[in-house]
Amino acid sequence: MKLMNKIYVISIVITALFSSCSNDDGLSELSCGFELMIEPFCSFNPKTAQTVAFPVMILKEAIIISHEEYDIEWSHDPDFKASAISVSYQQLPITARVTEKSTGCKTEVTLEKSYW
Repeated sequence: MKLMNKIYVISIVITALFSSCSNDDGLSELSCGFELMIEPFCSFNPKTAQTVAFPVMILKEAIIISHEEYDIEWSHDPDFKASAISVSYQQLPITARVTEKSTGCKTEVTLEKSYW
């Protein structure tokens, strides 16, 4: 009976250790196996007109991602699900939380004012 109790306690401890090490939010680019970038569509320098909105897009390997393959949530407009959005320099930084539909892998990407 003591042996069974020890086995039970050990199994609970091991279960707790493994569950506490899991990464539920999945925001690591390394674990997802892909890297994203947010870049402007054009070479407009928003520092010169900080209230003018300009379009930015999410890229994976230099190709704009598709909302058909990814769920996208923008920090400034969570209901807008497209892979491109307009933002002004004053609204930066802007972050996109991206979930790959086929794997459920999640990552975040941010465009900072320091880009310019």
